[in-house]
Amino acid sequence: MDGVLDADDESAEHVGIDGERGGEAGAESGGRLGDDALAEAAGALQAALEARIEDGLDIPAPSARKRGERLVGTPITTALKAAVHVALRDAGVSKSELARRMQVDEKEARRMLDPRHPTKVPTLERALAVLGRRAEIEVR
Repeated sequence: MDGVLDADDESAEHVGIDGERGGEAGAESGGRLGDDALAEAAGALQAALEARIEDGLDIPAPSARKRGERLVGTPITTALKAAVHVALRDAGVSKSELARRMQVDEKEARRMLDPRHPTKVPTLERALAVLGRRAEIEVR
């Protein structure tokens, strides 16, 4: 999951995920375009993704990158949790059903999507697999 930071301007523009419901749980970062602004934008994106997961809201697909925008990433576990969240919603699968498919306790399935719970990457990959998806990592 990536967000974008407008690099044509001296200040950061709206970054992260735009909510289809008037921008709720979106991410915004202001300030100069340097390492600090990029770190702030990445933090805002992570917070927005986590809030949408916690609130059970849709996570819209990232918009196309425009000229002059810089991509900001999010920690791998946050991206994977967001991917599992999206896959569950797309498939209409409950956390209880996810637990059944993974052969784990329902409490473990709920914790898996909790942004504050440190879920291991292989567990999140397995959740994606039982939902018919797989993760790909891009290094730039």
